[in-house]
Amino acid sequence: MVKVQNIDKICRENLNTYPFEYIVIENFITGLDNKNIFDNYIKLQENLSQKEFNNDGPQHVSAYLDIIEKIRQKNKDIVEAINNVWDINCKYFYGVENMISKNQKLQMHNDYYGDEETPNNPFVRGVIYCNPEYVFGTEIYDNPDADKPYKIVGGNPGSLFLFRTGPTSWHSAVNSDNKQNRIVCSMKATTFK
Repeated sequence: MVKVQNIDKICRENLNTYPFEYIVIENFITGLDNKNIFDNYIKLQENLSQKEFNNDGPQHVSAYLDIIEKIRQKNKDIVEAINNVWDINCKYFYGVENMISKNQKLQMHNDYYGDEETPNNPFVRGVIYCNPEYVFGTEIYDNPDADKPYKIVGGNPGSLFLFRTGPTSWHSAVNSDNKQNRIVCSMKATTFK
């Protein structure tokens, strides 16, 4: 059974500030350890991406277990923690499942589109890793021209990588070892539904 826990770990004491502000919480989601359920999902999942999206990047896929619903049920507590860390006023923490398959990648980007929050500019983003075992995490960079990442964060089953978007929040996800499909919940903390 999927469970959201460790919301109290979303706190200033766990905030990393270089190369941008982020928190990594292990075991934010539990109940992801059944490899048979995961393998069955991979066989049956549906690609929901719009046709105009490029095929070499992450694909929006059908719901995995009830992770997004469990997060929705804890929205108030999660949002309160996020607001306390970053002194913002978001109201919702929501997202979708994405999959990076073999030969796919998420190019380096910063999820930042200016100083004002818009539907395309959430103040805080999150990645919840949903595989039953470590596949690969998220590469973070201290320079948009860097050839190598500063660090790789997250990637463990149920871990949450939460970060404040900004001009320096450079990150990517590269399936360089051509490992199995990586399922994540790509999350946004916003002031709108």
